[in-house]
Amino acid sequence: MADLKRDWVLTQSAFQHFLKWLDGGVDSGGERYLEIRRRLVFYFDRRNCASLDELAAETLNRVARRLEEKGAITD
Repeated sequence: MADLKRDWVLTQSAFQHFLKWLDGGVDSGGERYLEIRRRLVFYFDRRNCASLDELAAETLNRVARRLEEKGAITD
């Protein structure tokens, strides 16, 4: 199971589903995604983490994967 998660690749359809979920059905043209990504980079920077962009991307990919696997995120 851990290998499946590690090998998961964000597809175009999974990304579109993720954007739609983030926007709550209102198309923001990706602005909501970019704002969350910016805030994640800021969050990791305040904690003196290395590879800020990679950490933000990994966080968003994990959320997209969970959404794709479960169909919804309620917690």
